[in-house]
Amino acid sequence: MIDERRIIIPPIDMFEEDDRSSSHDSLLEIDENQKPSQYIKEDDKYLPLPPTVNKLPSGYYKPFYNNYNDKIYAKVKTIASGKLYDLPNGLYKKLTDDITHFWENEAKYRKFGNIYKRNILLYSIPGNGKTCLIHQICEDVIHNYEGIVFYIDDVDSLRSYPKLMDKIRQIEPNRKIVTIIEDFEKLIESDRNSSLLLQILDGSDQYDGVLTIATTNYPDKIGEQYTARPSRFNLVVEYKKPDENVRRFYITNKLKDAGLDVDKLKDDIERYVKKTEGFTFDYVKEVIEGIYVSEIPEDELFDRINNSIKMRGKYKTTESNSQKLGF
Repeated sequence: MIDERRIIIPPIDMFEEDDRSSSHDSLLEIDENQKPSQYIKEDDKYLPLPPTVNKLPSGYYKPFYNNYNDKIYAKVKTIASGKLYDLPNGLYKKLTDDITHFWENEAKYRKFGNIYKRNILLYSIPGNGKTCLIHQICEDVIHNYEGIVFYIDDVDSLRSYPKLMDKIRQIEPNRKIVTIIEDFEKLIESDRNSSLLLQILDGSDQYDGVLTIATTNYPDKIGEQYTARPSRFNLVVEYKKPDENVRRFYITNKLKDAGLDVDKLKDDIERYVKKTEGFTFDYVKEVIEGIYVSEIPEDELFDRINNSIKMRGKYKTTESNSQKLGF
């Protein structure tokens, strides 16, 4: 769900040379109920503006360009997420260690004349928890470094991103930024979008101080021009299905957080762990909710889930003759 608040980046060329003070180089939060506090001078015209801020508040945003008024926005994005767990699969630690090393070794990047950036491609089958893992990483950057996160999840946000980043880097040149590119394989279906992504990852639209994490459920649809070039993706990582230890950890903690006595449920937990072999996180979560929230009998629930896995989303009507259905 997207919060409708927007933070607008004023065009830098709207300021005359003498007026480009630190008070002008700011972000404008638009709120019709706020009283004007400053002016933008454009030729012989002065535009009253609401209160400004000198930096984006740490949090999540989506690039947004309004074609009607020709303004670029950082649109506040609300992230809905349940409790996040540091799962014992080693992947969270592997990524956070890599990312922490990146944030804390800027001088080394500069020493070797490199652009201070890092690009990671995270892939897995659908429903396996990539979003939760990324949310953990973003929360670390927000809380530990006062960073900001930009989500690119459609064509509009992709094409707005360079325009927004050009402005932000003029206002906040050293701000730590994470850019999330979701469903990477869909965005590169268009040659125009593919070219733009190449520029963002490894071309003229690269930006210092940016960690980019792209996700895909279909790594086979991404060409070698991305995956075989470390300058485009420094790290390509698979998020695998949860193994026995991870499933046991996840199920135990979900039940414990719900206030249940997990010591008394050890036999049940072990049975769930065994019966969820090969399940993605989505289905493991469905087992817990189905049994303890929806109160579906265990055998019935697993029959339903196993059938869903078998169908792989390819459901068909029982009656295939449309004429018999009255059409």
